[in-house]
Amino acid sequence: MSSITLHRAVLSGLLTGFASLTLAAPPATDGPIWVYRVRAGDTLVALQARLLAPGVGWQLLQQRNEIADPRRLPIGLALKIPVSALRARPVEAEVLFSHGEVELRRPGQAPRPLASGDRVADGDEILTARGSASAVLRFDDGSRLLVEPASRLRIEALTRRGASAYHESRLRLDSGGAEAKVTPSPAAPPRPRLQIRTPVVNLAVRGTEFRARIADDGTRLEVLSGRVAAGARAVPAGLG
Repeated sequence: MSSITLHRAVLSGLLTGFASLTLAAPPATDGPIWVYRVRAGDTLVALQARLLAPGVGWQLLQQRNEIADPRRLPIGLALKIPVSALRARPVEAEVLFSHGEVELRRPGQAPRPLASGDRVADGDEILTARGSASAVLRFDDGSRLLVEPASRLRIEALTRRGASAYHESRLRLDSGGAEAKVTPSPAAPPRPRLQIRTPVVNLAVRGTEFRARIADDGTRLEVLSGRVAAGARAVPAGLG
């Protein structure tokens, strides 16, 4: 088997079930809800310190769940918490595969080659050379992203909300292309999980497979499955 054929076979395996990209505003407090089951020793004040974002008080939990005594919580009680009220903590993405000349640029450090097994975080930039250079990233929620040759990708923010399964990944693609598949959101209604900005348009998806590439005349989008929001327009599968 030739090296090119082998390279394509490896990428095909790694990209099984690929991603979606988007830029979305933070959800309002009347948006998606996460359910927390009360454990022994829990109080609303303790849950505020552990789970809620700065500036969000325990009174929100009391009001939203109609709790008469905030100091006494029945074990097993299902507390409904708006996702937007949960504390966001930074997470990292894993480099599943790096092939060819792929460079990692991290603030305050000298550029270095990106290797399989590396982890990338907020502020990191990934640059792939022309030819067959590429990299595959796996995000904290299982979503994956292929960075194509001749691309420049910046990681703006990778976060997880509280102890929930809600993840938000915001990226910027300045040149080249990317292909992705995002793990479906557990929110109801579903929320964008992986977000991407390009110089021309913001793309947003929910558990959708697609390809995006920056060209001289703008950003080109091909939707493989699901639906992608390109600015204010929704693009269904089979179109671009």
